[in-house]
Amino acid sequence: MYSHQNRMLAIVSYYDKRRHFNPGVIMSRTLALILHLSLSKSWSTFAFNSFYSPRCDLSTRLRVTAKIYDCVVVGSGISGSSVAHHLTHSHKINSILMTERNDVVGGNVISKSNSEGFVWEEGPNSFQPTSAIVQTIHELNLDNELVLADPSLPRFVYWKGGGAGERLANLHALPTNLPGDLLDFDLLTWPGKIRAGLGALGFVEPPQPADGKEETIREFVVRHLGEEAFLRIIDPFVSGVYAGDPDSLAMRAALKKIHRLEGLGDFGPGLVSGAINRFKELAKEKKEHPPDPSWRKYRSGELGSFKKGLQTLPNTVAETLGAERVKTGWGLEKIEKENGMFKCTYDVSGRKEVVISKSVVLTAPTRVASLVAADLMPAASRYGLLLLGSSTPYPSDYHSVWTHFLLQK
Repeated sequence: MYSHQNRMLAIVSYYDKRRHFNPGVIMSRTLALILHLSLSKSWSTFAFNSFYSPRCDLSTRLRVTAKIYDCVVVGSGISGSSVAHHLTHSHKINSILMTERNDVVGGNVISKSNSEGFVWEEGPNSFQPTSAIVQTIHELNLDNELVLADPSLPRFVYWKGGGAGERLANLHALPTNLPGDLLDFDLLTWPGKIRAGLGALGFVEPPQPADGKEETIREFVVRHLGEEAFLRIIDPFVSGVYAGDPDSLAMRAALKKIHRLEGLGDFGPGLVSGAINRFKELAKEKKEHPPDPSWRKYRSGELGSFKKGLQTLPNTVAETLGAERVKTGWGLEKIEKENGMFKCTYDVSGRKEVVISKSVVLTAPTRVASLVAADLMPAASRYGLLLLGSSTPYPSDYHSVWTHFLLQK
């Protein structure tokens, strides 16, 4: 469990214009770097005294907190709030501080309502339930607030232009029952259907990318399913979920689960063969780790939210932690390593607040994280990227991923 001889900085970075978060999709875009640090037993007294030594220039009027935290969580969005919850609830680490730049918790999760009772989202608008998510919801006593969409309802693509779909105007329901629905699916032309089907089954051998080349979403989908399937199905999906450019987003990072299917099957590189084996894996995982019967039940394909919006989750975490462990309006300026500890400098309404902690979890967009952690990671500042070690698989359990890293020996 938690070892006082192991310290680290965990950094979570995510694309902050998404419209739907998914532990396998949203966080597959997340870039992270874990730095393990070993400290001596006398670190706390030595470091605390160093900030108040005569050599310290007090002319800057920095306010340094007397308390040294076990962990500072920077950011109160889905990632930050989930980490803070699991640290305190699951691992009984209560000496934590969660900080948020905005005046309210939630980060990019922004739920609004009006006097007539309408609720809308100005950030992500749904999530895909997993065991980790429903566990967290249950622990926060939010089971009755959870609402789930009917998974049998189709998703729609708006397509305006030539093709087979003109007789049904421009709104097209995506197939929900394969392969039967393909006969009536008129968004793709028959040549487009045939190309996508042969590619998915592996009968069209997709050319492999050049050695070392990181494929974009467009490149991956086109070589597997063809140009038409990409333009009319995948491109709208990526725009809706990520608000991003599929010509720029890396397939391995943005759609990691689908990317993995290519090498998972027993019958070549076809995605269908990989999907069959993936279903077997999921069935085995569910059998070995069955969900707690007290958790809310959900079906595959359902999307979830809360009656008062997604911000319900970070709001509830903040209420549980209490005002002493949650600070809003705190803008992180930089993180430094000093005397074996982490020194976090914040701007709080024009004054400087310095917080000392044994570990830090930074959940912020890459553009922010690369600046505040520049002293610790020059490469991050130079390239504007925080890289996750290639040998470290990204866990699908995004709620407790950083708790796991923080607590491992």
